[in-house]
Amino acid sequence: MKHSYFYYFYHFTILLTIILGYNKAFSQKHDFNRLQTIFTWDGDFGVAKIEVDSIRDTIMYGPIFTKNYLPFRNNICMSDSLGNFIFGSNCIEVFDRNFNLMRFGDSLSKIGSYSDKTMYPPQDEVQYGYPSGFINPIPLPGKANEYVFFHTTWYFDELRRYSQALHYCRIDMNVQNGIVVEKNELIHANATDKPILIKHGNGVDWWMISANRWNTDIYIYLINSQGIIGPKIKQVGTAADSTKWYQLIYNHNRLSASPDGDVIASQKTSCVDFFKFDRCSGDISMIQKVSQFELVSSFMFINAFEWSSYSNNYFYSIRSELFQINTENQDEIAPPKKVGQVTSPYGISFFNRLFNKMIVGQFRSISSPPFLGIVSDSELSGAKPQLSSNLFYNFPAHSPIGNFGFLPNNPNYYLGKVTSSGVCKEDTYFNNALMSNESFTKDGKEYYKLLRKFE
Repeated sequence: MKHSYFYYFYHFTILLTIILGYNKAFSQKHDFNRLQTIFTWDGDFGVAKIEVDSIRDTIMYGPIFTKNYLPFRNNICMSDSLGNFIFGSNCIEVFDRNFNLMRFGDSLSKIGSYSDKTMYPPQDEVQYGYPSGFINPIPLPGKANEYVFFHTTWYFDELRRYSQALHYCRIDMNVQNGIVVEKNELIHANATDKPILIKHGNGVDWWMISANRWNTDIYIYLINSQGIIGPKIKQVGTAADSTKWYQLIYNHNRLSASPDGDVIASQKTSCVDFFKFDRCSGDISMIQKVSQFELVSSFMFINAFEWSSYSNNYFYSIRSELFQINTENQDEIAPPKKVGQVTSPYGISFFNRLFNKMIVGQFRSISSPPFLGIVSDSELSGAKPQLSSNLFYNFPAHSPIGNFGFLPNNPNYYLGKVTSSGVCKEDTYFNNALMSNESFTKDGKEYYKLLRKFE
């Protein structure tokens, strides 16, 4: 059958878009593999790879290929620069490329400092605490085949509040199947749920941004060939209202970064703060506070939030409703607009950006069927994205359940150098005198601790 010129042009345009989007998102391919624990109705379970068919806007699972490594809510995985899977972790143990326990990969988030013993069975029965947050690994600048990832653990603080502490874990892949060099290394206490990672404007180093769970302190760390340097602490954003008890209990800063690294969002109980972030200096400044709702009960809060793949839309959910904030004009950030609603009685549980799509879902429970779908055209102009019909599709076999459905977060791998100004001016704060590196030997090899402290 003979096709028109328009037919070929249309399909060529789709193919070109897919190729360009693919190269942008996976210029280094370190986040190429996205693994998820799935359960089937016949009772089988295990880890499978999740992918999106961009042409048909459908979500696809590969076959179950291991039961050794089950990524729970704390689910990270790392690929090499060619896209080959090399290790993963559920923040309890670290597994190698063959899904076997990596050497020294046990006892992550172990019971001890900043991990409350009273929250778990006796220590002789369970050797780990409950990990609460995670972020995907990044390659260490200046270190060949070495990686670091960050995670948080629950503990009771001095006021008997549930709080979180931020730690890091370091992997050396220069030996066969890798070893864990450092683990459970405390960075700071009273951390927010999980940190965010943004590529430095020089295209080599990284910024790691965390926050205090209870106030407006933002912690900024520089990760370069010298290690993890900082923090530079800046007080910025909307403070908690001391007259509203729920603002003093829930996580006051739930951070996320736009894919271009220029804007940071701090999701709070009834508003979201948008900050401008300088990828060269690490400076952060307030752009705008956007009110989302006024809490009427302790059971109403933002369920999930995520950025669109091209950074101009911020999505969040309240129960079963999906909202969008357009940030394209940072001087006049648009107010929230309702763009969709699902029929699940328990609403939207999670968002995850995957390739240039965004996965929206609700976990399966005893009383609620699952759904898993995608916001397919989140970059259309105007207030409303195109919601894929798959949003309401119940998967009869492969379905997320409980805390098993979370995918690893994208840590903005594809950000390159800042070229608009021609000069990437760094903050002199991070050039201050540091204490000498502390050395140690692991598996016959000498290392220096990553965390660097100021004199």
